[in-house]
Amino acid sequence: MRIVRAGLLALCLAGCGGNGEPEADVAPPQAEAFVRDCSWLSHEDPELMNVFFPDTQAHYWLGVFAIPPGGELLLEGEFPHARYMSFNLYDPTLAPFEGMNDVSIVPDAGSVNPFVPGAARDGDARRYTLRVVAEAAPEDPAQRAPNTLYAGIEGIPVPGGVIMYRIYVPDEGASLAGNVDLPDFRYFLPGGSELPVPDACAFLEQTRLGSGLNAQLASMNLSVAPIPLSPTDPLDWKRFHNPLLTVVERTGPVIGDLPIYDTLRGLALDSGLQGGFMSNRDNAYIAAAINNSAGELLVFGAQAPTTPRTYEGAPVMAAAQLRYLSICTVDFPTQRYWDCLYDEQLQRDGQDRYLVVISHADERPANARPECGVTWLNWGPLSAAAVILRNMLPAPGFLQAVQQIEALDTEREVMQDYYPYGTYTDRVAFEALSIDPQGGADACRVDASALLQRARG
Repeated sequence: MRIVRAGLLALCLAGCGGNGEPEADVAPPQAEAFVRDCSWLSHEDPELMNVFFPDTQAHYWLGVFAIPPGGELLLEGEFPHARYMSFNLYDPTLAPFEGMNDVSIVPDAGSVNPFVPGAARDGDARRYTLRVVAEAAPEDPAQRAPNTLYAGIEGIPVPGGVIMYRIYVPDEGASLAGNVDLPDFRYFLPGGSELPVPDACAFLEQTRLGSGLNAQLASMNLSVAPIPLSPTDPLDWKRFHNPLLTVVERTGPVIGDLPIYDTLRGLALDSGLQGGFMSNRDNAYIAAAINNSAGELLVFGAQAPTTPRTYEGAPVMAAAQLRYLSICTVDFPTQRYWDCLYDEQLQRDGQDRYLVVISHADERPANARPECGVTWLNWGPLSAAAVILRNMLPAPGFLQAVQQIEALDTEREVMQDYYPYGTYTDRVAFEALSIDPQGGADACRVDASALLQRARG
């Protein structure tokens, strides 16, 4: 297990990113040269690395730090022009154990935090300062110092580690970093003396961390590994709690009818593990296996939670049920994504309900397009895949968020109208749901009510 964890951590140090182009109406920011402080070792690069189930609208910067004995690390930066930002620290299992998101950060004197609901998003004064200390976090959250990340784990001081900086949905026309510089690392000794950050940029650029990883993963052909990805019809979404539970649940098609299956699931849930795969503390996920053995294409729909619409540069941060929602198709064995869409790309009807079709590109129905009330997502090149739905930072009163799912098999009960009921069909049958699948908005409008009712059982 230690060898596996070390290998995963080595992969992580190469950066977290993805490849492929999302097929949706709002395009992500274009790729650009990676400019950063030398302490930021890597930025997601579609040509190098697509692992840990990334999201096309999220941009990741990975850094390492070593705090001087008795000293501290300061991260000084500006709030980006974007939907969301956060910092996460990771343990050797690649689970986040400490973090701080945008609304938790107190801005510097004279500056404004643009992520607070109701705040102006376009102000010039937007600076902040974070402290990173080696101590473990106080057991009482009320005793935490403001704007402080604690690197210690399980009560033990840890003077170094891995930090990930995330930005989601930069504003239209903004850089990947949201039109601000990346945060600066500043190290201080006891007494206040500052240590210079080593100038390692030239070496890091030459090494191109993660180079060739995508090709290596493809050559390993892990997608034919004996990991069960048998589908269910109707679609059966499960909340992601930790990697151990995910592995156990992948054995469901083989041992699901045996009493030991539920015993193993319970043990995995109660193992104390939280998160994994370099996950984000502010996200919660449900996922489902999909397979063409059950049908040519997958259809699912649900009530859409409200989210702030920021891509076009909204002047004020709106309050909403979620900060962000996305849906991705992925390859479970290699942890690659095939395609993603996020909340502003979801086509909604007059009641804020959405309908998603997942198929291979050459099997896409003619009426699987926005003017017909449908959002399309690429299945990917393989017959077996998985689909992941993310919920980020739910409002305290939004009790149907994925974050509220605590017990096993309560996804439908908790999410209610926001649970995405889904079933399989084929292109001919789906196109028959429109008067004219090739026609304009009125003629091609899809009525999938009977299909979704079948999915509800």
